[in-house]
Amino acid sequence: MSQNLQYPPRFYCVYLLRSIAKKNSFYIGSTPDPYRRLRQHNGELAVGGADRTKKNGLRPWQMTLVVYGFPSKTSALQFEYAWHYAYQTRHIPVKKRIGTRNSGSSVHIKIANLKLLLSAHAFGRMGLRVAIFQKAIYDIWVVNRYNVAVSESVLLKLDFEENQQKLIEGGNYEQMKAFVKSLEKEEEDYFEISLEKLEENNTRKCCVCHRVVDQFEDVLGFCASKDCHALYHVQCWAEEMTKDVVSEPLSHSVLPLTPVKGKCVKCQKVNWWWPMIKNSMRLHQHFTEIGRPCIEN
Repeated sequence: MSQNLQYPPRFYCVYLLRSIAKKNSFYIGSTPDPYRRLRQHNGELAVGGADRTKKNGLRPWQMTLVVYGFPSKTSALQFEYAWHYAYQTRHIPVKKRIGTRNSGSSVHIKIANLKLLLSAHAFGRMGLRVAIFQKAIYDIWVVNRYNVAVSESVLLKLDFEENQQKLIEGGNYEQMKAFVKSLEKEEEDYFEISLEKLEENNTRKCCVCHRVVDQFEDVLGFCASKDCHALYHVQCWAEEMTKDVVSEPLSHSVLPLTPVKGKCVKCQKVNWWWPMIKNSMRLHQHFTEIGRPCIEN
């Protein structure tokens, strides 16, 4: 199993820009670094940006919404492309499509199509998250003019900029920097706590199959709850999460069926799949790099 692992990016997102000068102008893009990308769009950095965001009278831009939690750069780029061309993408059934090539510029249509994509078969199982940084965009999300239901697997994070004067001066740079740093800290804490839990676990048995785990050979999963010391073989936990789910296998997946979320067998708290599997892959990489210690005779 470990030979086929493909390590996900630490962070890659799809974003929605809004012109501060012309509030009806928007731009969809993707990036591993929202802070740097926003500076490129606003001309703070000489290299990069997009031609459309360089047009006179549109700068500065604010990053108003971010979709994140993608398992790969490729999946993020596919989502970005589908959002750009929502009027013709295969990920939205023809009967459900909202807007046309000429009418898709409305922010209400953009948000409606975003919700449709979040629930699409290809993206709905990723457990994607949405962060909104502008109250006006959140209001549009809530008004939901086209009555599009949002999948319960989508987590919504709100982080409104209180001092709007900062936006007038050139975009919400510090807000985006703080946002990414907070996510990095979450991942780092999860990783460090998982190492501590493994060190403190005397039996080191999987909570599903009850066999002893080997951190140098197995891919291990840890409950995200700080107070729970449950330990799993990732494959065992995936099978436990999906034992009552009927779905088509994902041919590109490491597992026969990729869960969205599931309860910890020990504490019964819900764990989201992709944060857990990203942590598991990082742990696997860590133990692969340090190698099994030699035992002297």
